[in-house]
Amino acid sequence: MVKDLTEKLKALNGWYDSASMCADGGALEDTSLSEILAQTARSIQRMYFLRKKENQFEREFRKVRNTIFYMLGNLSKEVERTGVKEKLIEWINLFEAFLAEIDERFSQHLNGEDPLSTRMLTAFRRELDESFQHAQEDLPNNGGDTIDLLKMILSKQLEQNPSYKMLKGLRDFMERFKQHAPQTIHHPPLTWVDANLILLDYRDGLYLSRLLERVKRGIEKLAPNERDPFMESFGKYLLKLKKTSRLNGIRKNRTIGLLEQVIERYISPEDNKEPDIGLHDGARAKQRCMEKITCNLSADQLALILRAMDESRLVGAKSMNAVFRQIIPFLSTDRKENLSYGAVRSKAYSPEDRDRQVAVGLLQKMIEKIQSY
Repeated sequence: MVKDLTEKLKALNGWYDSASMCADGGALEDTSLSEILAQTARSIQRMYFLRKKENQFEREFRKVRNTIFYMLGNLSKEVERTGVKEKLIEWINLFEAFLAEIDERFSQHLNGEDPLSTRMLTAFRRELDESFQHAQEDLPNNGGDTIDLLKMILSKQLEQNPSYKMLKGLRDFMERFKQHAPQTIHHPPLTWVDANLILLDYRDGLYLSRLLERVKRGIEKLAPNERDPFMESFGKYLLKLKKTSRLNGIRKNRTIGLLEQVIERYISPEDNKEPDIGLHDGARAKQRCMEKITCNLSADQLALILRAMDESRLVGAKSMNAVFRQIIPFLSTDRKENLSYGAVRSKAYSPEDRDRQVAVGLLQKMIEKIQSY
């Protein structure tokens, strides 16, 4: 079996040597490349069915592929050097067709670093178009620009690393993306495409930079009196995404974390004016001759209590932002003396399970105390 395949490779190398002489002005022997490739394909098929050891077949299969890629690379260089010639293009197409045939039949024997043919790269671009075509037709306001950006990013990743491992990883990503699509709940300036990518914790550098910039522009376009309502609404939306992401098995979604950091920077006009709001708030408290009260909760747990106070109407304030701004400067925790009300407030929309449990446990203790009075 190995001997038969070796003979076919010798014939292929003999053809290639003649073809090289022809390209340099010599005469090509009357040997059909298509016939040699057909015989080689049959030898591979025969070896596969008669194989005794899996690794032996994979070794010989890989040897054939590497030989073809070597010849393809040199033929492509010849096209660049001498210009497009009909015969060179014909040979390249025959090699590409041969690779496509054997790769389709024996793809399970390709591993991580095995290179991909040009036809496989082209086929992947078609896969991308077909994968997203249905979504683009169904939803008119679906973030088509984001889909185009995603297709460009995925194509570029495969072009930069045209390996079977990369192809397999991208196909797996596309399948997971389609399982989520489309998200019916989304929040401007994000689209349903963004929601899907965020749920997958997709962290490609180009996509993240475009996403964060879009969110920043959306916030900066708002009037000052529109920002607080937007922050609350967007914070709740991120919390929904975080819960869904956890249900999907992603315990810590870093993309959501980056969006929360952006929101924290714009949490209120005062935060933009005062870079260290905690220190300023602490100074105001001292000026009023009031000692800070140490709270036996973390800042995250305290944020949940204050949010519940506002939403249950335990306190009357113009907004939740006002509740945090008026109360936090007079509180401290065991770990931090000076708290920033903006930073604490941002934690109210992304609670960890443990913080929620601690806060509920404290409230239950308070209920028991009141019932004992």
